[in-house]
Amino acid sequence: ESAAAITEKVKSQLPPTGLTEDDKVSAPGTSFAAPLAAGILASLDSYQHLEVEEARQLLKSSADPIAGYSHLEQGGGFINAEKALRQLQERKKVA
Repeated sequence: ESAAAITEKVKSQLPPTGLTEDDKVSAPGTSFAAPLAAGILASLDSYQHLEVEEARQLLKSSADPIAGYSHLEQGGGFINAEKALRQLQERKKVA
């Protein structure tokens, strides 16, 4: 499944008010963010199996920082499913 398809699948499940102007999901708090992260990880894991630590590192390394917020305020930043999938695809090419 392509990164664009995964992104569209995730976006189709969200109310329009949950998106920023640049199509990032604004999900304050873990009650909203955790299910989104789990869904994205499930999609990525279906592409290539991920161990727990690999999944954690993948989300952190592919997240986009949130302008105007410190690391303590934003956690890892905006999850970027497309970037995470590209990283997995690159790993697969190398392996």
